Amino acid sequence: DTFSIAEYTYPSLATIDTGLYPHHSQTFNSTCMGEIAPTILTLSEQMKRLGYYCVNVWGDSSGVYNGVTRGYDRLISKPSGDGLHAYRGVQYALSQMRAFAACDQFIFLHVADTHPSTTAKWQAPLETQVLLDLPARLDDTDDDTPSVDRVNSRFHQEAVIEGMRRVDRSLGELFSYIEANYAEDEYVVQLYSDHGAAVFGNTIDYVSEVLTGTAWMLRGAGVPQLGFVEELTSVLDIYPTTARLAGFAPPADLDGSLPRAFGGAGRDHALSYTLFPGKPFNMAIRTKTHEFYFGSDEIVDEDGSMDLRQPRQQLFLRGEKRREIHDEALRQEFLALARTYTASLDSRGEIWPEKRARRAAWFPDARKG
Repeated sequence: DTFSIAEYTYPSLATIDTGLYPHHSQTFNSTCMGEIAPTILTLSEQMKRLGYYCVNVWGDSSGVYNGVTRGYDRLISKPSGDGLHAYRGVQYALSQMRAFAACDQFIFLHVADTHPSTTAKWQAPLETQVLLDLPARLDDTDDDTPSVDRVNSRFHQEAVIEGMRRVDRSLGELFSYIEANYAEDEYVVQLYSDHGAAVFGNTIDYVSEVLTGTAWMLRGAGVPQLGFVEELTSVLDIYPTTARLAGFAPPADLDGSLPRAFGGAGRDHALSYTLFPGKPFNMAIRTKTHEFYFGSDEIVDEDGSMDLRQPRQQLFLRGEKRREIHDEALRQEFLALARTYTASLDSRGEIWPEKRARRAAWFPDARKG
């Protein structure tokens, strides 16, 4: 039961590599980006301090300019249009492991076979194109609709599932090599996703379980053999968990929590939110039993602020019989919790008129507000 913080890669990878919410790292606006503070140590910087040879063997370049990929000794970036296919990334990883077998290595591999994308720019798997019936094949609109806005599409659902099969085959080759060349106490493997896929949902909802629900699997030295663990976790927790497994002290101001499965305090709620300039703010706070939605009618400004004096609110029971409920005492508890996270983002209606006047020139695609 793991959730991402953000609905798309740019801010989500930053939360994983820093263990901080986007409003703490300030990594949320790719159009007007700033570099993370020198005091923020990324995972690769921590591992480099421990003497590991740190290599990003296959990934996009979104973390280069904001400093999120600081610490890598070698970084191979590919444009997202290249597909970031697992079979190629695994070959890069295997070459890296063989060539530098004498070194302790920290390797990052980013694959995107399972990412739903428009066929106007990316080729869908051949199996998806051929084996689906004609109505499903015509489901794609061939436009530039972002994946977060493309919902309830059988064509893209099947493409994602076929992508999973491809990733599974390629990673099987990588895992077989690790098992054949390393003892169980000589490696740690973490497999995770930075967000979910909106195509499996029925409506556009940027903090829905299908778009922010993720996978997180671990194996190796120090990882307890517990099987499937039904513990509420966040991608923020990857940082402190890596610290526990690698043996470095995590920063005191991390937003991540060490899961109970690793002897930590765990968390009683997981937070997901959309902090995207030009769109309204949306937040979901989830416990094991409930889900609280909190949002703005006003769009998020370029600096990440918005007016939250009169937020939109909904409270749901989680589970197979998910439904909205009306419990005033519980709503007030969730509202108070939401306010603690958004205090620094709430403009309370105070705006900088001169900045707003320049929005059209700086960000011509942004909505007016």
